[in-house]
Amino acid sequence: MRTTVDVEDSLMRRAKSVAAEHGVSLKELIGRAIARELGVAGKKGSSSLHHRVELPLIAGRGKKKYEFSGTDLERILANEDARRRRGRSSK
Repeated sequence: MRTTVDVEDSLMRRAKSVAAEHGVSLKELIGRAIARELGVAGKKGSSSLHHRVELPLIAGRGKKKYEFSGTDLERILANEDARRRRGRSSK
């Protein structure tokens, strides 16, 4: 349904920014916000705004813990970026 709503300029700028950051339309962002406020589930199968995971995920067995320093994490991420770049350039 179409409707007209007056929204503060600063709030609208922030909403547009958040929508762009998450790769969704402003319409989808507003629809999700209204559904969340009303306690209504969104469209079946629609993903949340926080669906991306950037950090390397490591599946461990049992209760084994992995500890990384900031330097370790930077190295892992740099290696992953380099691997992805190599994969794109070979296509």
